[in-house]
Amino acid sequence: MIVSGALAILQNAALLLTIALAFDMTAGRFLFKPKLAGQIVIGLGIALIGMVIMLTPWYYQPGIIFDTRSVLLSISGLFFGTIPTAVAMAGTAALRLYQGGIATWTGVSVIIVSGLAGILWRHFRPSPLVEISWRELWLFGLFVHVLMLALMLILPYSTAVRVLSDIALPVLTIYPLAVVMLGSLMIIRLRRDRDTEMLRESETRFRTLFEQAAAGVAQIDIRTGRFMRINRRFCDIVGYTRNEMEQLTYQSITHPEDLAADNAKTQRLLAGEIREFSMEKRYIHKNGRCVWVNLTVSPLWEQGQSPNGTVAIVIDITKRKQAEQATHAARTETEQLLKESDRQRLVLLSLIEDQKSAEIALKESETRYRSLANNGRMLIWSARLDKLCDYFNEPWLEFTGRTLEQEWGFGWAEGVHPDDYDRCVQVYNEAFDKREKFSIVYRLRRHDGEYRWLIDDGVPRYDHKSDFVGYLGYCLDITERIEAEQEVLRLNVYLERRVSERTAELEQANKELESFSYSVSHDLRAPLRAINGFAQILARRHSDTLNDEGRHYLDNVIEAGNRMSQLIEDLLEYSRTGRRAVQMSPIALSPLLKQLSATFAERITATQATLEIIEPLASPIGDATLVGQILSNLLDNALIYRKPDIPPIIAISSRINKGQIIIQVTDNGIGIEPEYYDKIFQVFQRLHNEDEYPGTGIGLAIVAKSARMMGGSVEVESTPGNGSTFSIRLPAAN
Repeated sequence: MIVSGALAILQNAALLLTIALAFDMTAGRFLFKPKLAGQIVIGLGIALIGMVIMLTPWYYQPGIIFDTRSVLLSISGLFFGTIPTAVAMAGTAALRLYQGGIATWTGVSVIIVSGLAGILWRHFRPSPLVEISWRELWLFGLFVHVLMLALMLILPYSTAVRVLSDIALPVLTIYPLAVVMLGSLMIIRLRRDRDTEMLRESETRFRTLFEQAAAGVAQIDIRTGRFMRINRRFCDIVGYTRNEMEQLTYQSITHPEDLAADNAKTQRLLAGEIREFSMEKRYIHKNGRCVWVNLTVSPLWEQGQSPNGTVAIVIDITKRKQAEQATHAARTETEQLLKESDRQRLVLLSLIEDQKSAEIALKESETRYRSLANNGRMLIWSARLDKLCDYFNEPWLEFTGRTLEQEWGFGWAEGVHPDDYDRCVQVYNEAFDKREKFSIVYRLRRHDGEYRWLIDDGVPRYDHKSDFVGYLGYCLDITERIEAEQEVLRLNVYLERRVSERTAELEQANKELESFSYSVSHDLRAPLRAINGFAQILARRHSDTLNDEGRHYLDNVIEAGNRMSQLIEDLLEYSRTGRRAVQMSPIALSPLLKQLSATFAERITATQATLEIIEPLASPIGDATLVGQILSNLLDNALIYRKPDIPPIIAISSRINKGQIIIQVTDNGIGIEPEYYDKIFQVFQRLHNEDEYPGTGIGLAIVAKSARMMGGSVEVESTPGNGSTFSIRLPAAN
């Protein structure tokens, strides 16, 4: 009897632990929610587990059954509290009443006492549940089941004595161990939730530090140069969105003249020759202009490890560099200003497919963001709710030459310049009380005794529950910027005068260009018309008197004259493109394409071509005349460069993509080799001789120039022998 009872109790305990483990794995993240509805749901789940184990009990005799409901309900009271346990007690008690038998009220009493014992033990124990030991769990299980055995005395005396003599030893041996195992499962869940919460708060703090930094911060894969993580300020400096930046490399947005120096320093960093490096360099902004930055690059790998990534911190120094460049330009020729202006309008776009995204553990995230804070040049601090500072990063301590204990609390204010102290403290306190961002410029004493100008940006800090927990601050040394601003003010008057002079020179150059165009139009075409006219008269009147060789030479003269006339017309058209002011406005493409269809109708019919306009058409912002020139030249090329004996098929469509309108003209012509993609958009660049395909090599140059004037671009994709697709990118109307 004792052996079979012990085996049955062991099986029931194993079933309980199995069901509890499955419950934890499926609903574990909801176990310790404080809301009433959640507690009721948990109680129902515990009641269901209790009913399952009560339906597979050990039958001591009819009406007297044993199972592990006391283990389940005592653990419920200890870990889940009153409401879930009360619900579970009600459910299991109802089932026990339904089962009936001689020990019905004894079973109900065991349910009530087990649950209450857990609730009271939870209430009176001093330390948090997460710190409970297995010894305490065993003592708790022993206590609960001594009470359970005492409740056996409710049975008739003779029956109670027999039951106690048979089950006391198995109950006091197995049930406390089941309490230890089930309680350990709950402790593991509690500790996991506690650790997760702590890591989430730590990550939130350092993510806030990273995202709200006043300087641009990025993590870069040292092997590929790709941007892995970028904060908002870095994106603002270069003009790209975060998603666009993750598709770029640092080489693709670095100015070509600065790339060699940047790569050389990076190689020295990889070789371990230097600990970090700083340099002034230029990035190419998304809109094409140059952005000067002060770049500091530090490694994210420890000594002895293989290189994997770097942290780059950039500070926009464009204004200071512009002042320096303006000073230099004032002492140089005017052409240098024009070259710089042209270079700033160049756009370097390099899109890399295959976006890389990786999930990193919370603990690794904390290490990464702490490394970002301590490996940069920003001075970073944080303050608690009592306005006292509780954190200063290593660059701050290196700057002031003081220890963390000296700066702690309000000690940092000892280094503020006396003339700035009252204003600095007032701004800090007022912003803190209002929980608003603040930015203040003041002087702070450096470790060598020199006062340096800093800009201090403070932002409120919130935890993952959106509760205010203090402030984070970011300080940058702007002494050189303040000095540069004074220099800029002095140069402004001089630069305005120089700009006025250059404007006058440009106006004069435009007048001379118009005069040249008139000369080409009138003086050069007049003798050419005479040559063509006399040659045609000679062909009509004297062709019969000429031999074959003479007629061949005369035909060559007429054909050469016609080609020269067409070349002059195309040159004048290229020259006139861009002479008038560009009128940017939304353009409806449908009427424009209908007009082009009518213009080319005769040629389309003659070549048996098919022109397909794919609706709907998105509307770009541009100059209607320039867009018409672009489409006219592309349609003309599609009709000229067709494959012999195959009717041309031409499709025109437009769509919106990331704030741009892409107009595409696709044909089934002879195609273009990839190495000639750039060449074909230059003036006089032809890939075929005049006998194969007529033309002057200016049409696509006009297309590229027109697109640039509207702030757009043109690209080509082609498969030799299978046609080409020209894509014009323009701003979207909406």
